Amino acid sequence: MSTSNRVAREGISAGLIGASAIAVWFAILDAISGHLLATPTMLGRSIASLFLANAEPSTAAAFLGYTILHFALFTAIGIVFAWV
Repeated sequence: MSTSNRVAREGISAGLIGASAIAVWFAILDAISGHLLATPTMLGRSIASLFLANAEPSTAAAFLGYTILHFALFTAIGIVFAWV
């Protein structure tokens, strides 16, 4: 197995584990407060406000957009750390 494949595999794994841990932490805190999925929805709306003029995304779109961004960024950071 080549080194680049190993680095990519380990980076992706580390990124997905880290992103999942943070997502579970958000879910626990939101469940305790009684507002399930409030944190990723709020963060998704905040990020969407940077790119959408005056339109506000739906709750599902905000949640999905943030979740995709969250996992993609953690995966990219995991690959960088594995490469280092």
